[in-house]
Amino acid sequence: MYRCLQRTTRALKRSGLSSKSNNKRPFRQLNYLSYNSIRHRAYRHSIFARTRCNRLSASCGGATSTTAAPFLCHKRLFSSNSNDSVHSGNVGQYFDNIFESWKADPNSVEKSWREYFEKHYGYFSNGQFIKDASAAAATSSADGGGGGEISNAAALKMIDDATNLLKLVRAYQSYGHYIAKLDPLGILQQGVDRKQFQPELLNKEFWGFSDADLDRRIFVGDHSQFLSLMGVSTPYVTIRAVEERLRAIYCNTIGYQYMHIANFEKNQFMRHAIERDMAQYEASREEKIRILDRLLWAEEFENFLDVKYPAQKRFGINGAESFVPLLKEIIDEGARLGISDFVIGMPHRGRLLFLAEIIDEGARLGISDFVIGMPHRGRLLFLATVVRKPLWQIFYEFRGLAVPWEQIGDSGDVKYHLGHSLDRKTPDELSVHLSLLPNPSHLEAVDPVVMGKTRAKQYVNGDADRSKTCAIIIHGDASFSGQGVVYETMALTDLPKYTTGGVIHVIVNNQIGFTTDAYDSRSSPYCTDVARSVAAPILHVNGDDPEAVTKSAKIAVRYRQRFKCDAIVDMLCFRRYGHNEGDEPMFTQPTMYKVIGDKIKSDAVVTGAYKQQLIAQQVLTETEVRELELKIRSLMSEAYEASGNKPDIESELRADWLGKNWAQIATLAGSRTAIDVETARYIAESCAPSNFPPQFSVHRKLAKILTERAQSVLQENDAAAIDWGTGEQLAYGSLLLEGVHVRVSGQDCERGTFSHRHCVVHDQATTTQDLAARQRDGRTFTPLAQALKHRENGTAVGNLFQISNSNLSEFGVLGFEYGYSCESPRSLVIWEAQFGDFANGAQVVFDQFISSGELKWLRQSGLCVLLPHGYEGGGPEHSSARIERYLQMCNDDESVFCADAALQVAECNWQCCNVTSPANFFHVLRRQIHRPYRKPLLVFTPKYGLRHPLATSTLDEFVGDTQFQTVIAGACTAADPRQQVQKLVFCSGKIWLNLEEHRKREKLPSDAVVIDRVEQIAPFPYARIREQIERYPNAHIYWVQEEPKNMGAWTYVQPRFATTLRECTGTRQQTGGGITYIGRAPNASPATGYPQVHKAEHNEIIETVFRL
Repeated sequence: MYRCLQRTTRALKRSGLSSKSNNKRPFRQLNYLSYNSIRHRAYRHSIFARTRCNRLSASCGGATSTTAAPFLCHKRLFSSNSNDSVHSGNVGQYFDNIFESWKADPNSVEKSWREYFEKHYGYFSNGQFIKDASAAAATSSADGGGGGEISNAAALKMIDDATNLLKLVRAYQSYGHYIAKLDPLGILQQGVDRKQFQPELLNKEFWGFSDADLDRRIFVGDHSQFLSLMGVSTPYVTIRAVEERLRAIYCNTIGYQYMHIANFEKNQFMRHAIERDMAQYEASREEKIRILDRLLWAEEFENFLDVKYPAQKRFGINGAESFVPLLKEIIDEGARLGISDFVIGMPHRGRLLFLAEIIDEGARLGISDFVIGMPHRGRLLFLATVVRKPLWQIFYEFRGLAVPWEQIGDSGDVKYHLGHSLDRKTPDELSVHLSLLPNPSHLEAVDPVVMGKTRAKQYVNGDADRSKTCAIIIHGDASFSGQGVVYETMALTDLPKYTTGGVIHVIVNNQIGFTTDAYDSRSSPYCTDVARSVAAPILHVNGDDPEAVTKSAKIAVRYRQRFKCDAIVDMLCFRRYGHNEGDEPMFTQPTMYKVIGDKIKSDAVVTGAYKQQLIAQQVLTETEVRELELKIRSLMSEAYEASGNKPDIESELRADWLGKNWAQIATLAGSRTAIDVETARYIAESCAPSNFPPQFSVHRKLAKILTERAQSVLQENDAAAIDWGTGEQLAYGSLLLEGVHVRVSGQDCERGTFSHRHCVVHDQATTTQDLAARQRDGRTFTPLAQALKHRENGTAVGNLFQISNSNLSEFGVLGFEYGYSCESPRSLVIWEAQFGDFANGAQVVFDQFISSGELKWLRQSGLCVLLPHGYEGGGPEHSSARIERYLQMCNDDESVFCADAALQVAECNWQCCNVTSPANFFHVLRRQIHRPYRKPLLVFTPKYGLRHPLATSTLDEFVGDTQFQTVIAGACTAADPRQQVQKLVFCSGKIWLNLEEHRKREKLPSDAVVIDRVEQIAPFPYARIREQIERYPNAHIYWVQEEPKNMGAWTYVQPRFATTLRECTGTRQQTGGGITYIGRAPNASPATGYPQVHKAEHNEIIETVFRL
């Protein structure tokens, strides 16, 4: 609106009605089109500006065009620089066209434009603006006048004042948070780098006002947004009232940062919530008592542990107690808005108090399921107060009496890393489910896991609009701005196959990272600035004001529920102790901790101050406050006494292996992974191009490929070659027909990095209009979801099958899929790396979650990871999936021979397979589902072998009684194998193809050299290896690989072969001997970048194998 006034002012000046004239005369009726057109203004700035201004001086009534309505109140147009780029002629012409379209048909333009034109066009075109201005002048003692007349000077002054006042309002909306009272210590600026902020923008003098103008009435017309801000209905305000109002709203204990949100509706929602809906918020008496109770629990819990266990680390919440009311309010408000399940992930410090208020508010908004992720600080308090883990169990763990889960069912991680879940009631008697995910000390690593878990819950529970299940992630300030996985996680928030309908992010801002000051830990003003990349609203709040914390929680969860987008709450607080309770912070932060010490001595911390506030407000008496404290202390003392009775405690503890969705895992158990011929052909026929929609145009080459795939299954020839891509889709299709959810994710996985999968087919006849409408390059068709139908009812599989290209992230997306895989056993969840070594960027997820999560936290995952691997001369970065890293993390004992393959898999932490056969790949994928437990599976997939004639299978290998083969025995044509076979060569992966190619090309017999494929490297298939060794007692044993000796599988298999050889019987036992290595020499780099060197090394390996 201020731009509308500004343009009117300039037009008046150009038309000769300037303040230089002392005559008083009525204004001529203004023409809306003449003085409010961006196009008009742009033209005025052109080379013809002087001529145009002369013409305007002669006449004010010529019609030109119109204004760009929504841009008048949009933050991107607010600038103190008059050379705003939006006033270019081209943009102006575009806006004028919108106005002309509106005049012809109001419904032809976007809603916000339509509303603006309807409201303001008549106001200017019918002269009402001038009538209001004249009336204002008639009642003004300064300018006088009457009868609808107004002086030139008064009119111009009135317009300039209104324009500049609106600019001042916009300045506070955009920058008020920089001067808000956010720091509870009063020593640090909440924004580290102030060079991006001009403080003078918030001074009235910058906008042409002085102290003399404070009480002068200023006419603002019917500007509804401005009137709602001031809470008045008359069109007059004063500078004093406006400044007081703006400072009370934007510069108090909450700093609102939302003007970076370009979406008009979201921006206006935040403005309405801040300036209107929540501007007068005051907690009720019941809310105040509830807030104090939560603060007291936080304080008393930490004090109790400090007294009882002074020497133990607990990463307490002291200094951030307001964290508990915040989280509980989020949950309560979410429940009111329909959320029933919360998944929570959080760091270590200050998590409890903040989360409390978030949960309460969420419950009120109908959320019934919260998924929570958090680090270790404050986690114990959170477990005790929010998710209500029994106090006696927490104290039992502190006593150091807990024993490993193998004996009584407890977990194997430190107490401040553990997770928990429960159903609880909010104060409104609404039921919510809380899931606090376990997490390692790797800060922020739990973030994508929380999102994946939440997305899976939404799928399993049928929460399509994502209004019932909400993720809450708690962060520290240093880690939120410093860890790249934070952005990787937030980047998923609006991707169709990854969105969770918005995450509520809570930052417990201690204003320090371990010993590093905020000034040294980030380049941006705030630790939350990364959230601006996804246009999330950011609420900075002073942790010493628990009612402001509660208010922030309400706004954040309401925004999330309304728009299904992220919201950020940044609670500024302090850390009473060092990084842990035994750390001395005065070494590095003497000034800060002197202030903290004085604050504690004077009992000016949040709990003490809030107690005194409620007593002063007569909400509670001192006696009632003491009763609350004594009640909490009594409960803790009783729990402490109970925790000392070890026999009673251990009788109550049990392994919490599986969630409620895992109860159905037994129904999926079964050793048979083969399917029948009819099922295989039904899948092939359903996915054939002939079954695509009639108007769908498939690429000519792709149509041929897909047709040949279908025919390889459909034709009666038993020797038909089924390739890798076909075998993979038979595995997916058969599981889908059994009701198993299949999800495949990764970079370029829809087509496959090496163009082998083609699960999503693109229409080649897509028009430009289709592209613009769908925001994707062409119409798509997913045969496994849209063409494959359940045989029972004829309905398409649909969303039961999901496949999606991910963004270019490994850490974030792999963490997401791991979280997804933990929710339900009826899901085959697959993440595929573009190249195997790209998984290096996600090593934290492998180390901290996938390889060890079951042992540490009693949480099973059946996640399948596909890592393309193979030496083909591609250089160091595209050859090796670094097999050795994953094998090193296997938990099997190299010196213990185990002949029970089923027991091996049940006790291992994960499986590592290097598969060469499409049928074997089919079986290993189906084996993931058809067993009574879940284990992660790593498959080192081929590149060279995806379409190789030797790497094919026949239909017979998928049906009948076939199953996964851990070792595939090589061909042997010797008449007397026990005597004639001189070399028994074991290998794994692509090198087998190279060896067999050489044998065929050179026409070498299979009598002296036998080559066996080890398809499952870990757990090591002792029994099958021993069986093969004993078949050829006189043969020398070799291991051949294409990786360097210090890489690949050699260091893992060598001691296990030695163990196997010791267990051999008969002639082999007498012969003895060990295993010999054939392969590349040790190297620092996985592979050479020189093609000639690669070829020479490769040929040497092949020749050595067949040299007798």
